[in-house]
Amino acid sequence: MTAAFPENATQDESFQQKNVRATNGKSGARSNMRGQDIPKGVLIITSGKEDDVYKPGWAVSDPELKAIERDDSGKVTRYEFGLKLFCAVGSGGANPHFAECSVSAEVCYKPLRK
Repeated sequence: MTAAFPENATQDESFQQKNVRATNGKSGARSNMRGQDIPKGVLIITSGKEDDVYKPGWAVSDPELKAIERDDSGKVTRYEFGLKLFCAVGSGGANPHFAECSVSAEVCYKPLRK
């Protein structure tokens, strides 16, 4: 998933996310992502489907902030944040082929106050 920040948005790099829930660890979902892996000035809040029958697993990984637009002088005028999302269901329950699986990530940035 990717999300473009507003034009001319500059994140406050004095903020660093300390903790992140990168996985629920079920059905083989794994992630080694830590809070310090998230670019400074960015906050992500993750969640996913929880179910006691199919035990859907979810994970997020590989956060990346990249410049997608620059002005004539080369100054970055727009950033895009990307993150890999993964989900899978377990083999339990009546029909795992129709089980629900989901993962989501809210992406926020702390604006730099000038």
